[in-house]
Amino acid sequence: MSLSHKPPEFWIALGAGVLFVLLNNPEKSLWKRAAIAAMSGGLGFALAPDVAVWTGRSEALCAMALTALGYMALDLVASLIADRTLIKDVIRRRSGSDGDKP
Repeated sequence: MSLSHKPPEFWIALGAGVLFVLLNNPEKSLWKRAAIAAMSGGLGFALAPDVAVWTGRSEALCAMALTALGYMALDLVASLIADRTLIKDVIRRRSGSDGDKP
Protein backbone atom coordinates (compact mmCIF):
# COMPACT_ATOMS: atom_id res chain seq x y z
CA MET A 1 0.00 0.00 0.00
CA SER A 2 1.40 3.35 -0.99
CA LEU A 3 1.37 6.02 1.69
CA SER A 4 1.52 8.87 -0.81
CA HIS A 5 -2.06 8.48 -2.03
CA LYS A 6 -3.50 9.89 1.21
CA PRO A 7 -4.50 13.57 1.12
CA PRO A 8 -2.91 16.09 3.52
CA GLU A 9 -6.15 16.27 5.53
CA PHE A 10 -5.78 12.60 6.40
CA TRP A 11 -2.25 13.07 7.73
CA ILE A 12 -3.23 16.18 9.69
CA ALA A 13 -6.16 14.36 11.29
CA LEU A 14 -4.02 11.33 12.09
CA GLY A 15 -1.34 13.58 13.56
CA ALA A 16 -3.93 15.41 15.66
CA GLY A 17 -5.15 12.10 17.03
CA VAL A 18 -1.60 11.04 17.87
CA LEU A 19 -0.96 14.38 19.60
CA PHE A 20 -4.16 13.93 21.60
CA VAL A 21 -2.89 10.57 22.79
CA LEU A 22 0.57 11.92 23.60
CA LEU A 23 -0.84 14.75 25.71
CA ASN A 24 -3.16 12.52 27.74
CA ASN A 25 -2.04 10.89 30.97
CA PRO A 26 0.98 13.05 31.78
CA GLU A 27 1.71 10.77 34.73
CA LYS A 28 2.93 8.10 32.30
CA SER A 29 6.43 8.30 30.95
CA LEU A 30 6.98 9.84 27.55
CA TRP A 31 8.12 6.46 26.23
CA LYS A 32 4.85 4.77 27.29
CA ARG A 33 2.75 7.60 25.86
CA ALA A 34 4.71 7.47 22.60
CA ALA A 35 4.22 3.71 22.34
CA ILE A 36 0.48 4.01 22.97
CA ALA A 37 0.30 6.90 20.48
CA ALA A 38 2.07 4.80 17.85
CA MET A 39 -0.29 1.87 18.39
CA SER A 40 -3.32 4.15 18.33
CA GLY A 41 -2.07 5.88 15.18
CA GLY A 42 -1.56 2.49 13.57
CA LEU A 43 -5.14 1.53 14.39
CA GLY A 44 -6.39 4.83 12.97
CA PHE A 45 -4.35 4.45 9.80
CA ALA A 46 -5.26 0.81 9.23
CA LEU A 47 -8.97 1.01 9.98
CA ALA A 48 -9.87 4.48 8.66
CA PRO A 49 -10.55 3.46 5.03
CA ASP A 50 -12.91 0.64 5.99
CA VAL A 51 -14.67 2.60 8.72
CA ALA A 52 -15.06 5.57 6.35
CA VAL A 53 -16.85 3.36 3.83
CA TRP A 54 -18.96 1.74 6.54
CA THR A 55 -20.00 5.05 8.14
CA GLY A 56 -20.11 7.20 5.00
CA ARG A 57 -17.70 9.72 6.57
CA SER A 58 -14.32 10.96 5.44
CA GLU A 59 -11.14 8.97 6.04
CA ALA A 60 -9.65 11.96 7.85
CA LEU A 61 -12.49 12.10 10.38
CA CYS A 62 -12.35 8.35 10.88
CA ALA A 63 -8.55 8.42 11.31
CA MET A 64 -8.83 11.06 14.04
CA ALA A 65 -11.70 9.32 15.82
CA LEU A 66 -10.15 5.87 15.59
CA THR A 67 -6.82 7.10 16.89
CA ALA A 68 -8.44 8.72 19.92
CA LEU A 69 -10.85 5.83 20.52
CA GLY A 70 -8.05 3.34 19.94
CA TYR A 71 -6.11 5.03 22.72
CA MET A 72 -9.06 4.77 25.07
CA ALA A 73 -9.58 1.10 24.22
CA LEU A 74 -5.87 0.29 24.66
CA ASP A 75 -5.82 2.15 27.98
CA LEU A 76 -8.91 0.27 29.18
CA VAL A 77 -7.51 -3.12 28.21
CA ALA A 78 -4.17 -2.31 29.84
CA SER A 79 -5.95 -1.26 33.04
CA LEU A 80 -8.01 -4.45 33.11
CA ILE A 81 -4.96 -6.63 32.53
CA ALA A 82 -3.05 -4.80 35.26
CA ASP A 83 -5.87 -5.39 37.77
CA ARG A 84 -4.82 -8.83 38.96
CA THR A 85 -7.48 -8.95 41.66
CA LEU A 86 -10.22 -8.46 39.09
CA ILE A 87 -8.76 -11.16 36.86
CA LYS A 88 -8.55 -13.61 39.79
CA ASP A 89 -12.15 -12.84 40.79
CA VAL A 90 -13.40 -13.44 37.24
CA ILE A 91 -11.50 -16.73 37.02
CA ARG A 92 -12.87 -17.83 40.39
CA ARG A 93 -16.45 -17.01 39.37
CA ARG A 94 -16.07 -18.78 36.02
CA SER A 95 -14.52 -21.86 37.57
CA GLY A 96 -17.15 -22.06 40.32
CA SER A 97 -14.60 -21.64 43.11
CA ASP A 98 -15.84 -19.94 46.27
CA GLY A 99 -12.48 -18.26 46.82
CA ASP A 100 -12.22 -19.43 50.46
CA LYS A 101 -9.73 -22.18 49.74
CA PRO A 102 -6.02 -21.40 49.34
